[in-house]
Amino acid sequence: MFDFPHERLDGGPLSERRDHALTWSGTELVVWGGDPGDAHAPFADGAAYEPETGIWRSLTASPLSARTRHSAVWYGERMFVWGGFGSLEDGAGDTRMRGDGAFYDPVSDSWEEAATAPEARASAHAVVVGDVVVIAGGSSDADGASVSGFLVYEPGGNAWETVPWPSGEGVRIHALERRGDSAVALGTRDGVPLVAAFVPGSSGVAERSWDDYASPAASVGLVSDSDGLLFGIIRDDDRTRLLEVAEDGAPVLRAETEGARFRPPVSMTASPLSVGRLYAAEDGRMIATGDGDVSVWDLRNGTSVRGQGGALGGYCGPFVLVEDSRLLGWGGLDCALSGIDLDLGT
Repeated sequence: MFDFPHERLDGGPLSERRDHALTWSGTELVVWGGDPGDAHAPFADGAAYEPETGIWRSLTASPLSARTRHSAVWYGERMFVWGGFGSLEDGAGDTRMRGDGAFYDPVSDSWEEAATAPEARASAHAVVVGDVVVIAGGSSDADGASVSGFLVYEPGGNAWETVPWPSGEGVRIHALERRGDSAVALGTRDGVPLVAAFVPGSSGVAERSWDDYASPAASVGLVSDSDGLLFGIIRDDDRTRLLEVAEDGAPVLRAETEGARFRPPVSMTASPLSVGRLYAAEDGRMIATGDGDVSVWDLRNGTSVRGQGGALGGYCGPFVLVEDSRLLGWGGLDCALSGIDLDLGT
């Protein structure tokens, strides 16, 4: 294991939790929701941390009910929180699944409710494409049943659209990214990876299977870089491969590394739960994070390193990339550190 240089991040005003939203506004680390280890007793509070000053502030109360495993993405200068898994005690009827959402404005410290989606999901992926938010994957019930098809939310008209995926039955979506004016999802069907893409408002879903890379126990990830290129990463028992996603969805092998030092953020067997994040740094490194897990693949020289547990000071929660060489983390249950400021070096 590699010992990444790190500093303790002050715990702040929130109680410890898991499955919360953890996002970066550009100046603040923003936390909202999650649960204390019991998904049936989620939280409805949040806080923001400013690294420049080392100061936490509590977020104003949200109109959303308490929830965990929700989606969060920045739409312009506001954070959009949607979906998730809630409690029966919050007046939402006889279901714990949530289909409502709201925008949080950090400047005014205020919330604005959004229209409720035509269906509810938890642990779903979200990405902004142009002027809409695209939702993909996740589960449709408390038992974790995976769903395909896409939801598209247009904030300007406060309206939702369902984009069906006629051949999506049996597909589990693991990641979602934007490429140009398209939303691209990476998923699997019967252990075979595939990508599915569509342009919001103008096309149906186009699918491409990656039959040569089938591996039921693989870890995967999807990421776009600053040049607009899209990459999939697949790790099996003995190697990890970097695949550029061509315009027609075909995989083009660009690099590979032996061994297990680099771990893509999504386990095909555990998804949609336990999903981490994958970043393409501008300096030529791929950075994968999971709960208490960081690995870096330097494409400039082919080396890779990984840190867990004691190598991260005992931190066991999620991370978000704030600079090419810096990760911030907050959360997790019974961690030695409640938060971490981690230096990836150069």
